[in-house]
Amino acid sequence: MTLEEIFEADRDADIPPELPELVVDVSEALLLSLGRDLNEGRWTPSCVRGLYQRVDPERPEMKQRRHVHVAAEKHLKAAGKQVSWNDDGSRHDRHKFNAALGQRKDYRAVARAALGLGDDVQLEHVTGQTRGSATTVSIYEHLVGPAHHERVFLLIP
Repeated sequence: MTLEEIFEADRDADIPPELPELVVDVSEALLLSLGRDLNEGRWTPSCVRGLYQRVDPERPEMKQRRHVHVAAEKHLKAAGKQVSWNDDGSRHDRHKFNAALGQRKDYRAVARAALGLGDDVQLEHVTGQTRGSATTVSIYEHLVGPAHHERVFLLIP
């Protein structure tokens, strides 16, 4: 049955149009199995004590994949103290990605759990924060293209 059919049945029953209300009871397990989360777009406590996560939905019109932001509670408003990954393991928000935090196992565990990624998916990160490393990444991306488009993960020792 479609929503239009439901509301048409209401009209046929002389229910005033200003009172249309439809309540759908969907289990959280079903939503999660479809890759949906009721907390999308909101900071919530993660599976790791002291760390928070915010899962944002895919936005094709902005060429954004579904992704997760991870931060300590005291850094929820500090973009430079956060990390974020797309659902394919590539980094999201490259210019704001904190490389030091991106290497930490606890931040990576939160991202994997939030996006439902297995251990077989490599979470992209750049080691070090030197000017040379940033230049190497920039040159690489200029020659090959953004790593998340080619499913190439650049690891710089």
